[in-house]
Amino acid sequence: MPPARSAVANRTPDWVRNQAAYVEQLLTGRDHIQQGVRFCPGILRLATRYPAEQLEAACVRALAAGGSSSGFVEQFLKSGRPLADTATEDGIGHHGNVRGADYYH
Repeated sequence: MPPARSAVANRTPDWVRNQAAYVEQLLTGRDHIQQGVRFCPGILRLATRYPAEQLEAACVRALAAGGSSSGFVEQFLKSGRPLADTATEDGIGHHGNVRGADYYH
């Protein structure tokens, strides 16, 4: 068997889970587990092109948004927008137009 073919054949769900954090959503979000295994190399490819911190932040954002593909994560990374969550614990965030509770009392 050619090396490229055997590399794909040796990819099991357990192997993929050990490679990346976001893949659990990819594996469980499909009707058949092998469909998820096919999407996971995309995440592993992104790990070679982007820093681990950026990739992890993009995966967290994709999970929060309900995205279940490597393309979804890649769009977050390509967008150039900051990936850090800017919202505070109460969900309002920091913005010049937000007056806050003190304004109305």
